[in-house]
Amino acid sequence: NKSSAQESDLLAQADQTRAMTDRAIAERKVTPAQVDKIDHMVRLHAQACVTMPPLVMLRRLVADFDELRGLVSQVQSPTTLVRLYAYSAQIGALIADELMVLGDTHRAWAWHHSATVAADETRLPDLGLQVRSLGILIPLYSGDSREALSMAVDACNLSGSIVDRSSPAYVLAITLKALILAQLGSIDECRAALGESGESFARLDCAGKTDSVFGFSERR
Repeated sequence: NKSSAQESDLLAQADQTRAMTDRAIAERKVTPAQVDKIDHMVRLHAQACVTMPPLVMLRRLVADFDELRGLVSQVQSPTTLVRLYAYSAQIGALIADELMVLGDTHRAWAWHHSATVAADETRLPDLGLQVRSLGILIPLYSGDSREALSMAVDACNLSGSIVDRSSPAYVLAITLKALILAQLGSIDECRAALGESGESFARLDCAGKTDSVFGFSERR
């Protein structure tokens, strides 16, 4: 039907945009550009994803990601390059999350991989943890608890200091680890992880507790 055809076209556009951005990142053809608005845009998207329908958000994210791809293909400044890779990683992670909710785990994994590659290009540990923590939800959503646990353990291990364990991304990773351990029947380990989750959440500042995919609110 018409609705299915439109969704198919949108998903095809998502695939094409992701592939083109991957090539642009690999070629490193980026120059200084106006990127401040993208920072604001990404934060708004992360907040909107909490309440908006996934297909609506996917349409917005892919459209803005396409605009970002154009910037990535022009920027040369190393500082701007890092910023654009970071935004690519964050928007890619959000797209993966929305595809997961829509039940398209194949595309969700592909976007998660692209987001991880972009995050690693920045060499920003917090960003790498942010992308990987969200990625835990993909196998968890599809019922693969063992894979989800492996990813959660790896994400938690990225946080080596007490400062690292005071970010929303770490709280998400350790909380999901507790949930997965409960599903697997590892009650004692679950309680230990849940206790660490509570301690880490208590260390979050107000910005870290925003109601956003990249935050960890009281409600969440």
